[in-house]
Amino acid sequence: PPPPAALPTPRFPVPLVHAYVVRCIAAVEGCRDRYVQHRLLRLVCVFMQLVVSDHAIPLGPLHAPLSAFILAQVSVTGAR
Repeated sequence: PPPPAALPTPRFPVPLVHAYVVRCIAAVEGCRDRYVQHRLLRLVCVFMQLVVSDHAIPLGPLHAPLSAFILAQVSVTGAR
């Protein structure tokens, strides 16, 4: 039998994705428990890697806040 057909990649409105990313960054920065903060950070980084590698959205408006966030969190293992 032939392999199952691949599911189409979902497309989300760019403003929705931008708002979600900004909210995720705020959640990581606002978390006071270091363990939970690092877990959230890893999840955000995986999400952003998928978004960037799939070219799902243009990151233009997010470039500055995302760059600042990454530089602030660069010491966390798994965030690179």
